[in-house]
Amino acid sequence: MYDFIPQRSLAVLPMRDRCLLRLFVGRGASVAELAGLMGTEWHTVKRRVGRLVAWLRSPDKERMLAAWPSLGREQRRLLYMRRILDMPLRNISRLGLVHHGPDLRPASVSTLRRMLREIDRRIGRYPSAG
Repeated sequence: MYDFIPQRSLAVLPMRDRCLLRLFVGRGASVAELAGLMGTEWHTVKRRVGRLVAWLRSPDKERMLAAWPSLGREQRRLLYMRRILDMPLRNISRLGLVHHGPDLRPASVSTLRRMLREIDRRIGRYPSAG
């Protein structure tokens, strides 16, 4: 039914994003309809759908998917928020969305940068799709 959206790509996304893509791409729902379903502003939905579609077309997507199982939970969360949703590191840190260390404190911006470098090293180990 959704042959043009690889199931492997959908598997790494949260349920809300999977549903958004399926409704928008698969069923042809409008941004206004999706905003009504989500109870949010239309521009928020438009931005999120645009970023998800851009990620699906990204040349680095296959390498990210290949590395996904080898990443820890917080690394996957950071990769999703930074590389797929394009959220600034300072917002991720300020909101406490990624934790680090044995006591699971919210990660600082410098810690997030260090985590991203480690993620990039892991992703770089996988061959590109092209």
